[in-house]
Amino acid sequence: MRRLRLSLTLGAIISLLVCCEPSARAGSLTAHRPKVLIFVYDAGETLGLLPIAPLLESEKIDVRWAPLTPWSLRIIKQEAKSYVEPPPLDNLPHIKDREAEGNIDFWLRVVATEKPDMVIVGLVSRIQGQLAQELRTQGIRTVGFYDAFDPTTRDTIVWKVANQVDTVWVPTETIAHNLNDLGLRNLKVMGQPSLETWYRLARNVSSATLYARLQIPRGSQILLFAGQYGDGYKEILEAFLQAAEIELNRQKDLYLVLSYHPKTKGELEREAIQKYPHARLRMMPEGMSTAELATVSSVVITWRSTVGIQAAFLGKPVVYFNFGLHDYTNNLIEKGLAFASTPSTFSATLHQALTRRNDLVANRSRLAELGYVTDADRKIASEIIGLLRRD
Repeated sequence: MRRLRLSLTLGAIISLLVCCEPSARAGSLTAHRPKVLIFVYDAGETLGLLPIAPLLESEKIDVRWAPLTPWSLRIIKQEAKSYVEPPPLDNLPHIKDREAEGNIDFWLRVVATEKPDMVIVGLVSRIQGQLAQELRTQGIRTVGFYDAFDPTTRDTIVWKVANQVDTVWVPTETIAHNLNDLGLRNLKVMGQPSLETWYRLARNVSSATLYARLQIPRGSQILLFAGQYGDGYKEILEAFLQAAEIELNRQKDLYLVLSYHPKTKGELEREAIQKYPHARLRMMPEGMSTAELATVSSVVITWRSTVGIQAAFLGKPVVYFNFGLHDYTNNLIEKGLAFASTPSTFSATLHQALTRRNDLVANRSRLAELGYVTDADRKIASEIIGLLRRD
């Protein structure tokens, strides 16, 4: 009888072990995957952070996007990324004015549902600051991503939002020194991944296809004017087209292409083309990007956009076009890596830019010496992976 009881007991234990084994295996397959939630407002920060997503996903880290504006939503959809569908965004205060307070109740419910291990926010809108402030009180690690290369001041929204996050990731040492001088200490130089996006794209673009879509003969010289938006841009655009028209009439193999900012649909550029038409003036075709156009351009011209630095990473001559030579400057202009031009000096500046030898390797080396980070996407992804694995 004792043997029978012992036999039954052993049998029960073995049965339990056998039954539990599949459950244990199933549990390991459904183990918690770390998740990063990214709140984006502007096109620049959206495009800047996009390259890190596949690197994180390859390491079994989920990435979810939280678009706060129609234009960031449009980019995320185009890139087929996993995102949280926002409420209707038309006519909300924070859409019309980045410094306006927004209603964050919906997004706080999203955070409660998604349960992210880390939240990344851009630093360009009041609503991002509201979210960062609230998430810090909940003990959720919140990082601010600064995508711009221009220094800021205490009266900007960037400064206000940067004070609400645990850590601020900045693109260069110059920006780190700038924010440090303003009293911020939680800084880390991580770079701006869009620089590498442009560089890698250039190796895969079919120039023949681009020329065909633009209806420009191969071998022609192309000027690319990278559009922007905001106060003063319309006037700059029209002044540029008047200066460029003189050069188009002077150089018969010269073409001009206008691209438009991802935040817009090119309304101002189309109006300007109607006002200043020319047989060799083109609008960027739908579905094409400024980055693609830059790969076949002889010179890239901008008002004061990050596009200038991205194009310099491709080894392209860059011209910053303003009404005054001292209206805008950066270290590319100061170090001779880019040109500054006004309407009256454009002809001479363009000649210098067109005769400058493109040297991608030399440009990247000089930019690195100035503190621009290469392989920023891998650097940021490695930082996130390290932080999440230590938790």
